[in-house]
Amino acid sequence: GAWALVVSAAALLVFGLAAGFSAGPVPEKPARWVTDRAGVLSPGAAAAIDGKLEAFEKAQGSQVLIAIFPNLPENEALEEYTQRVAEAWRVGRARQDDGVVLFLFVADRALRLEVGYGLEGALTDLESKQILQNTVIPFLRNGDYDGGFSAGADAILSLDSRQAEPL
Repeated sequence: GAWALVVSAAALLVFGLAAGFSAGPVPEKPARWVTDRAGVLSPGAAAAIDGKLEAFEKAQGSQVLIAIFPNLPENEALEEYTQRVAEAWRVGRARQDDGVVLFLFVADRALRLEVGYGLEGALTDLESKQILQNTVIPFLRNGDYDGGFSAGADAILSLDSRQAEPL
């Protein structure tokens, strides 16, 4: 069947907003740039994307992570949960708040790009939505997680690299 993914229109949120009262625990911050707890990426693609994101962070400073989970935790809303996880993981540099996390919850078919406030100029709501709808989702519809996340990472990095030097 068609992939009718939940794409959040308001993809840009400041990581620092207050979390909900019924918030459950968040997963531990990953040691690498790509986390695939659902096992949908091939080891080769995961390593290649991870290396690309690591090199980008070393060159540019901004941090881009990919986090794939089997499903959204029970009683969690997509936007609040991804925001809480990104905040807890302290993605990006604290002063610049320049982190990005591309989340996928496989069973829920929920995809979200969580962008730090410091990258608002480089990665707007509209651009985030277009990356998900036009770049990532077409691959996922065909079951090509490797292609979707590789293309998605490239699209994010190309927009993120336009960002001016940090203050």
